[in-house]
Amino acid sequence: MASIQMDIVGIYLSVVREIDLGDSDKGLSVREVMDQFREQLGGSDKVGGFDYMTVSASNPMFAMRHRYAGGQTRSKKQRLAGLYDLREQSLSNGQIGLGWQYYVIDENGQRLSATPPGEGFTSFLDARFPWGDKWKLIWRLVAIRREPLS
Repeated sequence: MASIQMDIVGIYLSVVREIDLGDSDKGLSVREVMDQFREQLGGSDKVGGFDYMTVSASNPMFAMRHRYAGGQTRSKKQRLAGLYDLREQSLSNGQIGLGWQYYVIDENGQRLSATPPGEGFTSFLDARFPWGDKWKLIWRLVAIRREPLS
């Protein structure tokens, strides 16, 4: 077991839970860690719970939802209770897309999830790490400009 923190930026989810690392030499995938968080927190139909959805070859391709209890965020802003949802998407002109990025950070603050140049993107479904105590999993939805302005 290890104490892991998961943050999903923009939908006000930041939790620390004990995750079962099992005895696999290969570690756990990001998806397997997220599945354990979801099992412990419940789905987005429950206050404090969350869901993630993957849909291949469509728009959105990946979405996350969290049923926020309401209150003050880490940035000291008040947010209402309710269901918060963010999704990957491409704008109609195709120039800008919104895409999820994940970061896996070890107990020393070292980011381990950077994809080496030339190796392409490693999906959260496949990316495996030797998770340890006090590691973090952070998700951010970022805008990506696919074409220059002119």
